[in-house]
Amino acid sequence: RRLLNSSLNRLSMDTLISVSENLAGAYADHSTTDVNHAIDNNLSSACVSRAQLMTGLIPVYVACLVGVHVQKGDAAQLGEHLIETFVLKLWRNLAEDLRAPSNDADHHDPLSSISKETCNIMLILCYLYNFGVVHSLLVYDLIKSMIQSFSEVDVELLLIVLSHSGRALRGDDPSALKEIVLLVQKKYVDVKKLTEETSRMDYLVAAVMDLKNNKKRKQDLDKIEKKLFK
Repeated sequence: RRLLNSSLNRLSMDTLISVSENLAGAYADHSTTDVNHAIDNNLSSACVSRAQLMTGLIPVYVACLVGVHVQKGDAAQLGEHLIETFVLKLWRNLAEDLRAPSNDADHHDPLSSISKETCNIMLILCYLYNFGVVHSLLVYDLIKSMIQSFSEVDVELLLIVLSHSGRALRGDDPSALKEIVLLVQKKYVDVKKLTEETSRMDYLVAAVMDLKNNKKRKQDLDKIEKKLFK
């Protein structure tokens, strides 16, 4: 833990590759299981347990860990470990969010807080997908599950997925995206019949239509890709 904390505390765009190499080297002297658990604990502490969306830190953190995953491959199975860990965290947090009453009075901000921990977990999974560790089928399954439930927290998470991974999803499986568009539109019509407060739903449908029409949205991923693959 001390080794990982020392390396990750100096993580930035400029040190991304060197920190990734240092983390990969930890497997030579320590148990693979211990290193994987220490890494996901550090990722959770730095990027999940926060009162705000960590949109600046999460892409860099995940890019660094994907670098470790690529270097170590099947020997460490870090990518697989992170997928399992954070999908389970997502379902646990979603269950807690759905049980807890919302105290959020600002319904005009489409990304106002439901649970920032849950949103940051979703962001981690988005960037694991953006960098090729998570398959698009898993992301589409998560999207379909959230559309089926379509609670306030589901809508917020859908907005995050579309904002940070929408372009990649469109490129990977346009037919699946078409199905998502139809499901969102159907749910949107049903919700409009039941309530007058639909600001988040309005924003979501607009985001989905932008994606369907191939309108590009600025993403943190762009600058990281330039750093990694220049």
